[in-house]
Amino acid sequence: MVTVRLDAHSVSCEGHSGYAESGADIVCAAVTSAIRLVAALLDDTLGLSPAIEVDERRALIRISSAREEALPVFRAFAALMREYQAEYPEFVRVLESGRPTNRT
Repeated sequence: MVTVRLDAHSVSCEGHSGYAESGADIVCAAVTSAIRLVAALLDDTLGLSPAIEVDERRALIRISSAREEALPVFRAFAALMREYQAEYPEFVRVLESGRPTNRT
């Protein structure tokens, strides 16, 4: 299962969904693509220079503090991850801390 953690200044994904073998897993590919987009938006578009840690089983993107301009990025990512969780509940779990990504 992929566990996605969200808070006001970071997102992380850990684990393998188990939907299919590594390299053919559409759930892991979708989550990976989304987290790469978050990194690009925070860095290239907003210039926030996030800390990025990535390895085979985990990805973490963190900005130094909660920033108003980053909220739309985090909200969109959270909404997408909740959709993945609803569609693939056995393969994706979303944990939100402090509700920075409200559903409005």
